Amino acid sequence: MRLIFSCTMILTTALAAGCGSEVSTGGTGSGGAGGNGATSSTGSSASGTGGSAASKDACNSCIELADPFKAGTGCGDKVAVCKKDGPCASWLGCTDECFHNDWTAACFTACDVASVDSKSLYEPIYPCACAPCAAECGFLCD
Repeated sequence: MRLIFSCTMILTTALAAGCGSEVSTGGTGSGGAGGNGATSSTGSSASGTGGSAASKDACNSCIELADPFKAGTGCGDKVAVCKKDGPCASWLGCTDECFHNDWTAACFTACDVASVDSKSLYEPIYPCACAPCAAECGFLCD
């Protein structure tokens, strides 16, 4: 299954960074408020899981620059609809947690499985992040 990443994390980041005009649940600072401080995440990138932390940073930077979830766009509208649906909103929160604290395919897959009833709402969000940032977001778009 491709797009297991739950564009979520990507889009969660995008939501927290740019498109979050509505209910910006817990837009906690988890790693700099955006802008160009993307490189400031703590060490760990190189050694470990083959650069997965670097991919997270690259993905986040790409999403912030591309801003595919800005309000009034097709992708922004998809996120707005998702936010209004309880299970889909939970999916957004879950994938945001993965994005910030557990950058693994397993985490995103668990979010997808936990919110399977809202699959029709969150699945179309993946291409929004992957279209402009597939290379930077890696496994999230595979």
